[in-house]
Amino acid sequence: MRPALVAALLAGAVVAAALAATQDTPGRLLLGALALVTTAEGVRGLRPALTADDDGITVATLTGRAHHPWSHVVAVAPLAPPSSGRRLRRSTNALEVDLGERLLVVPGYRLGTGIDEVVSTLRRLARSRSVC
Repeated sequence: MRPALVAALLAGAVVAAALAATQDTPGRLLLGALALVTTAEGVRGLRPALTADDDGITVATLTGRAHHPWSHVVAVAPLAPPSSGRRLRRSTNALEVDLGERLLVVPGYRLGTGIDEVVSTLRRLARSRSVC
């Protein structure tokens, strides 16, 4: 995740917590929840969401990291936009990693760089291992 986004999330958490002190009980609960969620996402953004090497792809999860060897990776692509409904037709900003029986979707804002760059790098690594 980009450092500016992490800083904005953590600053937003501080502001929400400060505003919570000035509110009545329902407002305090809502702003407290907002502070917790933005703090959690900011802290989560301090570590890479996805790393890749010659062995495979490692993805950050809520409880740690999950490693997937290249032999399990079927395809890597930008998330395809919905194909029906005029309102839903828009570009998406996420990475899709097909693991056969499992599909990983990593939001673009968590990657810290453009989706196309990540896809091309992952495909290059996968090709060197005869996958994708």
